[in-house]
Amino acid sequence: MKIKVDLSKITYFRDYINFYKFAKNRMKSNKDHLKFENFQAGIVIKYIKSKGISFNGKKVSDLGCDRVNIL
Repeated sequence: MKIKVDLSKITYFRDYINFYKFAKNRMKSNKDHLKFENFQAGIVIKYIKSKGISFNGKKVSDLGCDRVNIL
């Protein structure tokens, strides 16, 4: 009997674990806070791309952040 593993669920689980780690450390320093913000933005972008939306060559602004990212 073969067991099928949905790799997308493993990836999402890994994202939750990493999100927790970054969130826990974000108050230690400005550098740690920036790491958290970058990771969080990556999760949002991955989700939006999974819905078929492309960001190639567009500017994306995080309304809760003072930076603009070009993807």
